[in-house]
Amino acid sequence: IRTQERTKRDVWFMFPDDAERLTKSPESLRTKLGRDLLDEPPDRRLTPAEVEERIRAMPDLARFRIVCDFASDADHLLSRLFVSAGEGAHFGEYEVRGPLKDYIYDLRLRRPTRGHRARQFAVEVPTSEAGKAILVEVQIMTLLQHAWDRRNHPFYEWTRTGHELPPELTINDVALAETLHLVDRQAAENWQQFLSIRKERS
Repeated sequence: IRTQERTKRDVWFMFPDDAERLTKSPESLRTKLGRDLLDEPPDRRLTPAEVEERIRAMPDLARFRIVCDFASDADHLLSRLFVSAGEGAHFGEYEVRGPLKDYIYDLRLRRPTRGHRARQFAVEVPTSEAGKAILVEVQIMTLLQHAWDRRNHPFYEWTRTGHELPPELTINDVALAETLHLVDRQAAENWQQFLSIRKERS
């Protein structure tokens, strides 16, 4: 991208940049398992083997995020590394498990009250135990989407536990998220226009 554009800008970075926050915490695992068991009979008890199986099946047991300057950078990344091969797909060397989810434009996935916008999927990563693997979620989003997601996360965590935000706050927050989406798109268009102008005048 830098070669094509003849720029020195940052194209993307990884988040988090430390291994400690890559995996779900024990508390988060317990909460997730508890939500999954709500549909089970009240006296249902999981065996240790069933607990391990459910944890390994979580698509976001570990996760990382690739944060891009512009949506076009995310498109470029996916076109280079997300490859369909035969019956499955791969992201680099890792097999993709499940669909590529588009939380930007897929209206079936969009939840305006959360403001989360990304394209994400899970890849299967082998562990040191023979024949076993975990699923790692890969999220790809722009800088502005990432900034909003981090600011919005406490709202999401609070409402996920059954609390409700006042209607006025919810409406205002949805309006902010949608406005930032438009700002993000316009910034990308401005950048492409700048590249075109520079090319014409060079």
